[in-house]
Amino acid sequence: MMIANGDETIGTVLLGVCYCSLASARVLTTRSLSREKGYEFLPMTINVQAELLKLLVCGGFALRLIAKGKESMSEVKCNFNVRLLKWAVPGFLYFLDNLLSFYILARLSPAVAVLVGNFVIITTAILFRLVLKQKLTLSQWASLGILFLAIVSLSNQSKLQTSQHNGPHSVNHAAHEHSVSLAVTKKCKAKSYNTLVAVNMSTEEEPESIFTQYEGHFFVLISCCLSALANIYNEKILKEDNGIQESIYIQNSKLYIFGIFFSSLSLILFYHRFLFDCGFYYGYSLLTLLLIVIGASLGLTVSLILKYRDNMFHIFASQMTTVIVITVSWLLHDFRPTVDFFLLAPIVLLAIYVYIQSKDKEIVVSQG
Repeated sequence: MMIANGDETIGTVLLGVCYCSLASARVLTTRSLSREKGYEFLPMTINVQAELLKLLVCGGFALRLIAKGKESMSEVKCNFNVRLLKWAVPGFLYFLDNLLSFYILARLSPAVAVLVGNFVIITTAILFRLVLKQKLTLSQWASLGILFLAIVSLSNQSKLQTSQHNGPHSVNHAAHEHSVSLAVTKKCKAKSYNTLVAVNMSTEEEPESIFTQYEGHFFVLISCCLSALANIYNEKILKEDNGIQESIYIQNSKLYIFGIFFSSLSLILFYHRFLFDCGFYYGYSLLTLLLIVIGASLGLTVSLILKYRDNMFHIFASQMTTVIVITVSWLLHDFRPTVDFFLLAPIVLLAIYVYIQSKDKEIVVSQG
């Protein structure tokens, strides 16, 4: 029994380390690929290939289980026919969330994005209460209030958005962006694709409204709602009924089928002209190919967390990711935090710590 517990602890630690490493790498890699609030490639093509890679991995393991007789082919067919549509909801939510992550990281520095992204704890707690009827302690409600105020205060620090462009390399960076813009104009008819996820070709200075100034923060909040809802619903169907006994490879295959479907459908409906003029792999590099592998590996890791641990473990691992991204941004990038940042960031992390540690340690307060 002690050995089993020891193996479980090791597995939990490895799962957490794997998630933190992949999540940090994805944030930093995506940000490094951004150009003038856009990308030289079409980010949705990254999502399609990441979903396809995940499906190939899970499908391969599922076929191996069937070949060894550990899964019945008839039962697998039955599950696909009866329960397949359940996975359309998380598939669609993850599709939107993955797309928004590119948009967010093109507008916010990695450190600010991951810190403001801690709002997902609030949305998760609310959804736990509304959807799963889970009750929270007084300390948890208090910590959520502190977390909300800290994130709002952090979001109002406008210097955090632009600090990374105020370094000594800002002039060279601007010249590089202009040269990239000209090169893209010559090579591809992408000038008309100044959209959410396509190449941003605008070189004119436009006055920023309040919305455009804080649009990155606004979409972080939307992403938090989507992510929380997707993770809660995904964990529910992974474990409900006989889901805990069903192979995670088969369950994931159903999820990734819908991920491919929604991403491919969006490409066909909205970006067929871009694909025709520029090609599917326009703007790709070794770094974009690496991002596909990182994204696929991260998705597989999240599914393992939701299947064998829970959303709270996922949230705790995300906080370690926050620390890693902030540290790397400070040491290796042009991110220059202000005094307010140093005061508010620890409050965010401490509020999260209190929220997690106070579970089941106080009298549960019924809400409604």
